Amino acid sequence: MIPFNYNISMYQNFNRRQFVKQAVIFLSSLEGLKSFAFAPETQGNFKYVYGNDKLSNDFFPFLVNVFHLFPEKELHELIKKAQSKHVSDEQIYKEVQGQISKIKPLLGDLTYALPALKKQKKIMGKQTQNLLGDQKEINGYLEIGSYGRYLDNLEERFSIENIVLMDEKEPGFGPIDIVERGQIRKAGKHIGFNDYAPIALKSNSFDLATMYIGMHHCPVSLRDDFLQNIRQSLTKDGSFIIRDHDAHNETQSRFVALAHDVFNMGTMESWNFNLKERRNFYSLEFLDRLMLKNGFKRASEHIYQPGDPTKNALMRYIKA
Repeated sequence: MIPFNYNISMYQNFNRRQFVKQAVIFLSSLEGLKSFAFAPETQGNFKYVYGNDKLSNDFFPFLVNVFHLFPEKELHELIKKAQSKHVSDEQIYKEVQGQISKIKPLLGDLTYALPALKKQKKIMGKQTQNLLGDQKEINGYLEIGSYGRYLDNLEERFSIENIVLMDEKEPGFGPIDIVERGQIRKAGKHIGFNDYAPIALKSNSFDLATMYIGMHHCPVSLRDDFLQNIRQSLTKDGSFIIRDHDAHNETQSRFVALAHDVFNMGTMESWNFNLKERRNFYSLEFLDRLMLKNGFKRASEHIYQPGDPTKNALMRYIKA
């Protein structure tokens, strides 16, 4: 773990955009996706939500409890004002992005991003512990979509051996990497993600696989192959813990999509980047069917984070 008196001067070399992005990329599994599985979009997500007082008020807790990179009331007002001025989401996105630096406090990365990261790690660790019950030892741990972001908190709760981290980026020793994993040393063995294409994983080798970033980033054509690849890598009594949004209707899907938009906007991604992201949202009922089709059954209730209007739930699956 990073000591309390960690040398703050190291933050002077941060690429701020990259730091902020890494600090929140886990917060609600907000990697974006390309389209909903619901009615065709007739207006943008900002207009759909912030053009309706009730929906915008319902969305506000996301800025408070999950995103929390900027003063939430000020960001909320920036979005509302931009929505009232502009017709398209592109205009709103660019307007707010151009103004957002004005509401960011001095040392905002330290006073907002780092505490949010610590809070979310703790929440994920506690929820995972609740899902696994009395289990204390994990012989074989596979973290999918991040390079040890949650491991430090899990190691406070479990004895973990044989760690494998599956992510597109190989971790290094830069300040961002150290903050991300919560320790200076690298954790476990890294293997490439390869955008959900099957990867050679040893059969029956993991007691626990986690995917806190969600399945909604996965190309539809690769869902079955990806899940079957993970299944064969689990031990007989192994668990697959996934966190994902319950996008069960259009309004809920818009909340999830807007959360992705706000994430990209706040981490200074371009509108073009945001527009092209892959988005394949679904309901958790659909996820249960998809998992059962591929040899899994759900072994827990859905655990939601309080105050998150995107209905991001953690759940445990085992081999059927």
